[in-house]
Amino acid sequence: RLLLLTSRPGRLVYDGPMTGPMSDLVAYCGRVGRPVPPHQNPADFVLDAITPGARDADPDAFVAYYKEHRRPEVVKRVAAAVAAPARPTPVGLVQATRDRYPY
Repeated sequence: RLLLLTSRPGRLVYDGPMTGPMSDLVAYCGRVGRPVPPHQNPADFVLDAITPGARDADPDAFVAYYKEHRRPEVVKRVAAAVAAPARPTPVGLVQATRDRYPY
């Protein structure tokens, strides 16, 4: 996954797939209201768009969109992960095997 944060202060603006032709990032920019221009590198575009003080930057639009549309799902996933039973650690698995099959 790719996490993008603004600078000064670091605020989360994107959390999504990093693989493929960045089509999710391109679509995401469009939903924010900052579509990636044709023939422009999406990564360069979004880094310029979220950098405070850069020409034509609008990091606040990305922050607001993330908070309203993506953050609630992240909060749900984190809560579910915290509530899930703990998985055994590799050390715990080795110890359980030793306890089960003592030599």
